Amino acid sequence: MLAGLALACDTAAPPAGRRGSGEPCRLTAERIAVIMVDAVRDPARRAQLAPMRASIVSELAGSCSRDRWSEPLRACFLGARTDVALQECDAMLRRERGLAATTAR
Repeated sequence: MLAGLALACDTAAPPAGRRGSGEPCRLTAERIAVIMVDAVRDPARRAQLAPMRASIVSELAGSCSRDRWSEPLRACFLGARTDVALQECDAMLRRERGLAATTAR
């Protein structure tokens, strides 16, 4: 799993920017889950992950809402079409969380 997304369930201070919530967060989380599962090349592993898609979406949507992902971050994930693009968005998530941790002190 991507580092920032793995930490998305963390309870660190929320990033600065417009509040993420509701439908935008659910759509963002669904996009992330689709790319994560589709990026798995091994059919057996993909088959294992497919049933977990709903819980992945739930966890990520909750993190998006709770941590108030910025509009640019959500737009990055929504525009992603490949796992490489997802990694770029993940880096953006980590930068935002780093900034949030700094400003929360």
